[in-house]
Amino acid sequence: MVRADKRVFMSGRSWGVMMRLGRTFHVIMALIGAVIVLAGATLGGAAVAVLQPELAQSTAGFLNLASKAVGRLPQPAKAESHGRQSGDDGYEIEAVLGLDQVVAGKVTVTFTNDASVGLDRLVFHLPRGLQTVALEHLDGAQAGGDPARAGLMYTVPLKSPLPQGAQVRATLKYSTFLAQGHRRQGISSGVWLVNDWYPSLDVFDGEHWHAGEGAAFGDYSFLATASYKVRLTAPAGLSAYGPYGDRGRVVAVEGSAQTLVFETGPVREFAAVLTDQHGAVAEVGQTRPALAALYLAGHEAAARGALGSARKALTTFSELFGPYPGPAFVIVEAPITDFKGVEFPGFILISSSQYESGDGLESVIVHEVAHQWWYNLVGSDQLEEPWIDEALANYSTSLYFEKEYGPAAGRSILNAGAFALYRARRSAYPESYVAKPVTAFATEEEYKMMTYGRGALFLQALREAMGDQKFFEFLRGLAADHAGGYVTEKTLRAEADRAARRSLAGLFDLWLHQPDARLPR
Repeated sequence: MVRADKRVFMSGRSWGVMMRLGRTFHVIMALIGAVIVLAGATLGGAAVAVLQPELAQSTAGFLNLASKAVGRLPQPAKAESHGRQSGDDGYEIEAVLGLDQVVAGKVTVTFTNDASVGLDRLVFHLPRGLQTVALEHLDGAQAGGDPARAGLMYTVPLKSPLPQGAQVRATLKYSTFLAQGHRRQGISSGVWLVNDWYPSLDVFDGEHWHAGEGAAFGDYSFLATASYKVRLTAPAGLSAYGPYGDRGRVVAVEGSAQTLVFETGPVREFAAVLTDQHGAVAEVGQTRPALAALYLAGHEAAARGALGSARKALTTFSELFGPYPGPAFVIVEAPITDFKGVEFPGFILISSSQYESGDGLESVIVHEVAHQWWYNLVGSDQLEEPWIDEALANYSTSLYFEKEYGPAAGRSILNAGAFALYRARRSAYPESYVAKPVTAFATEEEYKMMTYGRGALFLQALREAMGDQKFFEFLRGLAADHAGGYVTEKTLRAEADRAARRSLAGLFDLWLHQPDARLPR
């Protein structure tokens, strides 16, 4: 993510296992498909009632209507058994998107405990605009007490610990508002940005749940990769784009409503763009991944340029880090103001102001493409260790320019995107350092100069200490060995030591943990 200047849960399982859905999951999907066909007219009628403008004058009125509509949705099919088939894990979301930006629905999470300890509770992360949430159903383990909400955390106690290999299936009924916030979500100029919109299970690392809340800046959450089955009822006439540009399957259209079904994963989160405002350009030919750019009026030329930059970045990073993790990639121009660009699985948002000015557009595109490796493929805790994915993406941008235009261009981008950012205000934060949670940064300025700036400079220092051969072996190893999972600073240290054939603990400590005043000027 680049800011403007003004679980099938894979912590311990391989990417390949996640991709192999079990037979039970296929049966569930078939049953749901049959129910959709049989209930299409009923669901469409309910959605029409919800989406009529005259019936959605207020959020309260909408929620009343939406709750009735959601009550008419078919209940999620239950698994035939709750064995150890990790392919059964994932999310099933059934929701209605209203004209006043309220989403109302239910989310069913199927989760297999792959930790060596029993779990006495489930901990969910809630979207920032959440209005209501309630546990509707729990099987595989019985509820051990009343669920509790604290801020953006929703805890469901279990009657007895869920042992390793056992599975639990929980359904939450919820409603949330797509608040404008940083203007990375909500409705603006006919463009619907749907993200941070459903309760999601936090990551359990074998010792504790990674539950937390972000700051006024930075990312919102830390999610494990998961497969998704999403059924979204939204206004008719909108084109939808989900992960990797998935257009969804229209299963019902009636009056002012359409119901779309998406099946995707494993991805780090489910986000989508709905629009009736965009034109589109795409590459000609059969090159994989398929590549397209969506643009708003007057920006076709800029979109074509973005398409070319994205293709070069995908090629470069595939060579440096390993294969791109999806079948397609889409660039979406969006009327966002607080960010130059934002990453999601298989697609990115680019601010209209970037297309209008053209200033640094290529570097923004490249940075967000890099997040397809350092966020979507290889995750990290963006709340507790925000420097990991941002420093890797920022430094990867300089690697792209170095490879595409020569060493001098790479140094220039590193200077502009990291050193200049860091140097400009480092004297204002002499006690600051890189490796701390997003909430520990006093200001957005401090957050940016440390995570994007000093974090990227640390990777340059690491490269100089290791030498190119071992450094790129380290990056390729991260992408190959942790695909579908996540890394921590401890992981990075271990992987760097392995590639370097020696300990680099002193370098990690100096650049990541020492107060800035102790770093050489």
